[in-house]
Amino acid sequence: EEFEKLITAKTKAILICNPGNPTGYLYSKDEIKKLAHIVKKHNLFLIADEVYREFVYDGNEFYSIMQEEGLEDYAIMIDSVSKRY
Repeated sequence: EEFEKLITAKTKAILICNPGNPTGYLYSKDEIKKLAHIVKKHNLFLIADEVYREFVYDGNEFYSIMQEEGLEDYAIMIDSVSKRY
């Protein structure tokens, strides 16, 4: 709710790093679903840097924005070949 209050008429997109670098923060499936709801409600793009998606540890499960049904028209996923190897 606090996050959504920051959206203005000038807001065009939300950018996340999932998992985050350098913190390693991993967005949960529930958090991605909440972000999906927000971007659809406000007609925004959700841009996700998912370059480090293969570096998820401790039994955690990665959930991509590309897995979220109904987000196809709002999602932009950033990837890289060189950073994963």
